[in-house]
Amino acid sequence: MIQKLFTRLLSLIAVLGVATPAAALSLKEPLPSEGAKFEYDIVYDGDVVGSHTIRVEHSGDDIKISHKRHIEVDVLFVKAFSEDHEAVELWSKAAELLSVDGFSERNGERLVIHGKREGEKFRITYGNQTEVVQMPVATDDSYWATNSTSQERVISVARAKTLSYHGNKGSGGSNAHLEADGMSIALAFDGDFLKDATIIDNGKTVRYRRKS
Repeated sequence: MIQKLFTRLLSLIAVLGVATPAAALSLKEPLPSEGAKFEYDIVYDGDVVGSHTIRVEHSGDDIKISHKRHIEVDVLFVKAFSEDHEAVELWSKAAELLSVDGFSERNGERLVIHGKREGEKFRITYGNQTEVVQMPVATDDSYWATNSTSQERVISVARAKTLSYHGNKGSGGSNAHLEADGMSIALAFDGDFLKDATIIDNGKTVRYRRKS
């Protein structure tokens, strides 16, 4: 049950929030020369079960976003679910996804991901499976600025396919409420980056909580 829940939740969204600097950060403004670091606790059933860290850096005229996530859930001293995930995304300053490379390892099973924009389409490969989707597109690792939540097509790293979101997707940095695959996802923003998220699936709640 725990494994199924986390597989569903994390395959749909891996939301992020600003840890440092503390002030709201907008990608329309210049990034600090050293970039920015983002950290979140992942909370399930009142306990911190994991963390997600990203770094945002300049890459020429584009923006490089690096992700690192670790989750481990124990039930009665037995490991019920584990995940290690790393990825690097390249975005334009217009919030267009240009490429993504990374891997996810869940309960010992490893999946390698590679994706690249090709004109008005985006080609994504999960292991030996390839899918081509129409731009614009985001990933479930995306930094979830409002421009990203507004995309209908979201590449799910864990599910190895493209999903669709529905609901109030917000605008101009406002809050958003999304529905996907029977799940309810509430997002609150601080500037272009997420401040907090609550994900409810079959009565189970996972929260991404910004570190203070």
